[in-house]
Amino acid sequence: MERLEHFLDQRKTKIRKDLQNSRLIVSATPVFLTQEIVDIQDSVLRELLGNPPNQRPHRWNMQFGTVPMPSLYGLILQVPDFGELELFRNGHLELRIRNSITVDAKDGLTYLGDRAIIEYTVSMFRLAREIYKHIQLSEPVILSLTLHNIKNANLKRRPDTNPRFDRIFAWFDLDLALDPITVDSLEHPDNAAKRLLDRVWQAFGFEQAPLFDQEGNFTP
Repeated sequence: MERLEHFLDQRKTKIRKDLQNSRLIVSATPVFLTQEIVDIQDSVLRELLGNPPNQRPHRWNMQFGTVPMPSLYGLILQVPDFGELELFRNGHLELRIRNSITVDAKDGLTYLGDRAIIEYTVSMFRLAREIYKHIQLSEPVILSLTLHNIKNANLKRRPDTNPRFDRIFAWFDLDLALDPITVDSLEHPDNAAKRLLDRVWQAFGFEQAPLFDQEGNFTP
């Protein structure tokens, strides 16, 4: 656990140092970190990263339109001014998105890109499930989600919200960093995504995140 906490703290520090604008960070990390469980020469892994299965075409997904390249830490896909997807040699998978996280509206307010945040998180965990299946990782996984640089951003009210109770709740802090959660596996990635996303929506006064059914399946 000390090794895990030290690694995650290092990642937070590195990400914060590189930040210049709003960003969504979603990650999955094996509980029992070892030095190297990922072979960056593995052609199947490279294909999974470059062409992830179970993704919605032309939406907010993991299809970066480029090929994985070796990096200091493992394999990375990068698109300038958009984001990065990086698989570390120790099994840590990290998505860093700059695009579509906040939107300036005509009413003069800044809103979170709610659909983008939901779909990126679902897509990320679906990809993580396939990667961990391939490398035969059966241990629990730590999941985390952070929205960086979103001070004064809002979440839009749903159209069915009673106008009498409508209100705008702007986020008061620089970041919204959720406490990580632990899942036994990512066999049900949509449900895992919902657990994290519900906390984001609850931070803005909603009961739960939209676009999921009663079983926790993503329903766009």
